[in-house]
Amino acid sequence: MAPDVRRNDRVRHHAGVSSGRRRIQPRRLFVSLLVVAGLFLIAYGFASATTGDKAVEITDPAIERVDPLPGAEQVGVHQTITADLAPGYRGILIVNGQEIGVTDDFNTGTTSSAAAYDTRYDPALNTLTYTPQEGATVPNLQPGARNTVTLLFWQITQSRDYARTFSWSFKVT
Repeated sequence: MAPDVRRNDRVRHHAGVSSGRRRIQPRRLFVSLLVVAGLFLIAYGFASATTGDKAVEITDPAIERVDPLPGAEQVGVHQTITADLAPGYRGILIVNGQEIGVTDDFNTGTTSSAAAYDTRYDPALNTLTYTPQEGATVPNLQPGARNTVTLLFWQITQSRDYARTFSWSFKVT
C-alpha cells in the first residue's frame, strides 16, 4: 500500500517542520546583491581599462615591442624610448620629426661622448634605445603635448631604401 502523501505533509506542518520553502531574509538578499554588483564593477573595470596599448596596434612581425606604449598618457620628459625589433632587422628613431643618429653598441669597452647622445643599437638584442638628455638632438620630450616617434626599420640584408615605418604617439606630463 502506498503511503498517504497528504497525511505526511499535514503532520510535518503541524509538527513545526517546514515544507522546504524558506523565507527570504532581506539582509541576506541585500548582501548578495552587493557582492554581485561588486563583481560586476570589477569585471567592468578590467574590461574598460585604458592601458595605452589599444591606441595603435603593432601588426608588423618585425616589431616585437615599443616603449612608451602607443597612446600612453603619463610619460616623463626624459623617458627612454625603446624599439625591440625581430632578429635580422635594424632601424633608426625619429622623435618629433628629428632623426636621431645611431651608434652600434658592440660592447667594445669604449664610449665616446657623441655616442652617449645617439640612439643605441644593440645587435645582440635587436633593440634601439634613445634617452632624451641635455646636449642630445632632442633634449627632452615636449611636456603637455603628444609626442610622436617614427621607427624606420629594414632587414639587415637590405639597404635603408627598403625601410618600412611604424609611428606611435604618447602624452608627456
